[in-house]
Amino acid sequence: MKVESKTLKKFFEPENIALIGATRTPGFGFGIPTFWKKQGWLEKAFLVNPKGGEIEGKKVLSSIQELPNQIDLAVVIVPANVVKEVLVELGKKGTQAVVIESAGFAEIGEEGKKKQEELLKVAQEYGIRLLGPNCVGVVNTENRFATIELIDQALEPGNVGIIAQSGVFGNILLDHLPEVGIKVSKVATLGNKIDLDEADFLEYLCEDEKTQVIMIYQEG
Repeated sequence: MKVESKTLKKFFEPENIALIGATRTPGFGFGIPTFWKKQGWLEKAFLVNPKGGEIEGKKVLSSIQELPNQIDLAVVIVPANVVKEVLVELGKKGTQAVVIESAGFAEIGEEGKKKQEELLKVAQEYGIRLLGPNCVGVVNTENRFATIELIDQALEPGNVGIIAQSGVFGNILLDHLPEVGIKVSKVATLGNKIDLDEADFLEYLCEDEKTQVIMIYQEG
């Protein structure tokens, strides 16, 4: 299904963001809010965890129902068995762009594949465009936004766009390309690509003024 440019723009230039699965323990759920604070994005973020509390001085909401309607971008880092429920709640709130970083889907076998198919049905029902699952999302060096914690050197603006199926490989590139003088513009990691795929982001990057070279890493 063709995706509009304005929808993909929400992944790279969100007006506001929600992190579902924020935590106070080491891991993505803590590293991302810490990174967002350092880059000036935490003030535009809503953090969600049933335990509530605070992370990096930011109040943590105890449920998705407490979010404002139509959040531009939601990043989901919760156990695979509750991702479907999270997606339904986000759909009810009008969120149309979601990064699912959670693993435990088609990459682990048939049971995971069935869970993954259920996610796509929910997304289609609510008009949500999905990136992932099993990915680390996106990077935009121009506005220093990313859905993964990065070193400062990886955020130096450049003109190379990267589309990588493997989030790990994408991270390795971001860590080491600056060492050889290559700087990136935008990055999309696809994971299991149940919805958005290489073609969607290739078209978007071809129209991106900041991107002059596009690198694609695909797995068989």
